[in-house]
Amino acid sequence: MAEQREFAARQGVVGNTFNGPSALQVGNHNQQENRFHIASYLPAPVGPRITLQVSNSIPVYDLPDGSQDLGDHFVSVEAVNTGDQPIAITSWGIELPGDRRMFVTRGENWATPLPHVLAPGAPPARFLIRADELRRVEREQRIPYTQMRPYIGLADGTVVRADRSVPLA
Repeated sequence: MAEQREFAARQGVVGNTFNGPSALQVGNHNQQENRFHIASYLPAPVGPRITLQVSNSIPVYDLPDGSQDLGDHFVSVEAVNTGDQPIAITSWGIELPGDRRMFVTRGENWATPLPHVLAPGAPPARFLIRADELRRVEREQRIPYTQMRPYIGLADGTVVRADRSVPLA
């Protein structure tokens, strides 16, 4: 808050009064003093704003002989915070029909561990599930991939759902 006040003072704002050129006629204008009373000069905090990206991921491993080897097929879920405040991610998984969820309790060792605090502008948090696990669910429970939607759970109780289902066919 002190940083916001210092910034506002540099811009000519004292309290909720802007002392600046008459071209900025916002709010109640006092003609004699060339001052404008404004409700709020600084934008209100947005809070965390999380978006999810869902994609296929196949790691490529470099071998000692200089060749490469393809790893297992994964579905990758990346969370990005485009807001202005950090938030903790506490869980993630796949939503299934009938108000059911498939929780991922032990992620891959190269995925983002949970809980994870996702700061604004930080690199994405990345979560992975083996595509074979989703294929097994599709085969055994007859749930189409189009009805499997990744989600993350936040520390404040919010659930953020991906805007698309898992990218398998």
